[in-house]
Amino acid sequence: MDHEATGELPLEKPKKTKKVIWIVSVCAVVALIIGGIYGYQVYKKNKKLEQLEAYSKKEESLVTDMTSLGVSSEEIINEVETTWHDVIFNDLHKVNGTYVSDFNDALVQLYAGYEDDGKISDLEDTQKTIEKQIKSMKNHPSEFDDNYDYLLEIYKNVKQLSDLAIEPKGSLETYKQEALDTDNATSSAMDDYDLKKVTFKELKKKYE
Repeated sequence: MDHEATGELPLEKPKKTKKVIWIVSVCAVVALIIGGIYGYQVYKKNKKLEQLEAYSKKEESLVTDMTSLGVSSEEIINEVETTWHDVIFNDLHKVNGTYVSDFNDALVQLYAGYEDDGKISDLEDTQKTIEKQIKSMKNHPSEFDDNYDYLLEIYKNVKQLSDLAIEPKGSLETYKQEALDTDNATSSAMDDYDLKKVTFKELKKKYE
């Protein structure tokens, strides 16, 4: 068509408009990709923090149970030592409502009372609970490797202490010495954990 004859101007192709649309589309895609990457990183961070916090709470529960087991064991051990000593150095001693003159009979009477009031079964139940907790924490986050080692040391000693409370063995002197050594070892392991443990609060700061 002769545009000069008709007096019409030729139509311009919207090249600039198409270019702008293309640039905007590319920018939108890039923004979506960047947003997706950022969102995934935030998601990963939050999941990691949830994992660390969940494990940290398991640690707190375990330490509470082990502390309780240690305290209960110490109470029984102290009473066993006192009863054992008194029966040896006195002609007649009253234990759990019965007069006895032999330390073996005294311990039988003492533990009959513990069985009646559930003290021994409580210790045994707590031992089982702690054992399950320790096993469930074997596959722990690497951030808590050192904590886990400290907890294993506490567990080893508090288990031995509770075993002594559940079933006395040896002579009075060897029993007292083993109980003292194990009690000290338990306290030392607890101190190591309290002083050197990594806390969730410390780990959380690394992700902020």
